[in-house]
Formats: sequence, structure tokens, C-alpha cells
Amino acid sequence: MVKIQRAQLVNIQCASTLGPAIQTAAQSAQSERPVWLEVTVRGDDYLSDLQPRIQALTESLPVEVLRIRRDRSEVAARLHAEAKVTLDELSPDEVFAKRLEQEDLPEDLTQQLKQRYQNIVSLLREEQA
Repeated sequence: MVKIQRAQLVNIQCASTLGPAIQTAAQSAQSERPVWLEVTVRGDDYLSDLQPRIQALTESLPVEVLRIRRDRSEVAARLHAEAKVTLDELSPDEVFAKRLEQEDLPEDLTQQLKQRYQNIVSLLREEQA
């Protein structure tokens, strides 16, 4: 016979209050019923260390992280409101530049991404020639 455990699902939506929210959720766990967490980061913050941070916060707690996702609805809404320009009207270089402008990245990372993009475009153009 298979025993099915029911667990509580908690949705955490704010990266700035991640630690306290996980602690609060863990307090509602029962001995044989862990708390399942779904972490949704709202906003446009680029958090490259999000998964390791969550793993460190949940390491010794009776919780299981089921999913970590980003809600990019704010970016999409801003794109639609700001630019009434369609992708067909932009060159690939302009699309890449506009997309980079939307991220709050360190300048050195932005420059690395631009350089890598240019290298890839150059290789593709050489292959087509």
C-alpha cells in the first residue's frame, strides 16, 4: 500500500523578504508533512544567485522547493507601453541593444554580452557568405 503525504504549498513572491518568508513557511511544517515552496520573483531584478541563495536558506528546514520562477510581466508591460515599434521595424542589433537596456546589469557584464553577441553575428555572416 502506498501512503500519500499531503504537504502544504506556499508561494513566496518577493525576493527581498525571501529569508523571513521561508522561515515562516517552515514553521507550519508537520513531522511527516514538509512544506512545499514555490518561489516567484516579481519585478525586474536580475538575481543570478537566486537558486543557491534559496538552497542555503532551506538547507536545514523541513521544506522542499518545487519551483523557482521569474514573473516578467512588468518587463512585458513596460515594453508594450514604451515602444510601439514592432520587431519587424528593428534590426537584430537594435533588438539586442534594447533588450540589454532593460536589464540592470553591471557594466562589465553588459560589455561582455555585447562582445559575445558581435562575435556570434560575425560568425553567422561569415557562414552565409
